[in-house]
Amino acid sequence: MALKFVVPNMQKTFGTLEFGDFLGERTRRDGERTRIISRRYGLFSDVQVGDEIVVTLPGDVRKKAFPFQAKVRLVNPKITAVGKVSGSNAHREFALSADDMVEVEVNA
Repeated sequence: MALKFVVPNMQKTFGTLEFGDFLGERTRRDGERTRIISRRYGLFSDVQVGDEIVVTLPGDVRKKAFPFQAKVRLVNPKITAVGKVSGSNAHREFALSADDMVEVEVNA
């Protein structure tokens, strides 16, 4: 995820978030059973225009199935800078995680 800018304020960094789609699960096999470690979702932002924002939620949070482009809010969001090395080059990416994601009620 290449963010255009990151500030300590979630509203200024992402603005209004809309639900895009479910991207997948990370699982771990524990003997006979498979445990869900985390789930990833694609979101759209009116500030980070043109980029899909990928958020990771813990596996113990129930799977989200909001309508496409439903307005959502992240609960306790965290942005972490992650360094990546490719050969002799290095670059930075941002990882977004949250404790949960809830749909925002829109007043008609």
